[in-house]
Amino acid sequence: MKFNFRTITGILLFTSGFLQIIDIYSGVDYYEQGFILVLALYGISINYFSLKTSNRRIMLFSVFVFLTSILMLCLKLYNISLSSEVIIFSSMFMTSAFMLILYIDNPEEKIFLYGFIIGVITTIGSFYILQITNVHKVAGKVIGYSMKILPAVLIAGGLSLFLKRKQFD
Repeated sequence: MKFNFRTITGILLFTSGFLQIIDIYSGVDYYEQGFILVLALYGISINYFSLKTSNRRIMLFSVFVFLTSILMLCLKLYNISLSSEVIIFSSMFMTSAFMLILYIDNPEEKIFLYGFIIGVITTIGSFYILQITNVHKVAGKVIGYSMKILPAVLIAGGLSLFLKRKQFD
């Protein structure tokens, strides 16, 4: 079997979804620091692969994986409970980070820099707005429903990438 980006990613997504189901039904905690660090190393290695091939989609995916692993590590080390506010602001920060990475990759495109600046301002502003209003309660419900279907999405995505890997080689 030839290992490429899609094969490794498919196996990782399938394993993540399967481990999440085990975590839910058996109480085994797979969010240990070792798994999180392996995920961070995966993001770094895929980023190296994307720089060699100049593929922006893979680069953005690798940044997402790396930042997600850092978020999971911070949640674990500092005993922060995973709430809707944490997910909302982490998502907004990651979107801003994507814009910054795209600007670093192509400094001639100023739209990415402007997107990064607007993203940072929006993230900081929404923190104060969400503290005043009750929007975070609705967002918490939406995120709760999303987290219930996450294992199925991970398994389906992993199987899809793994089974169709020969079409993309």
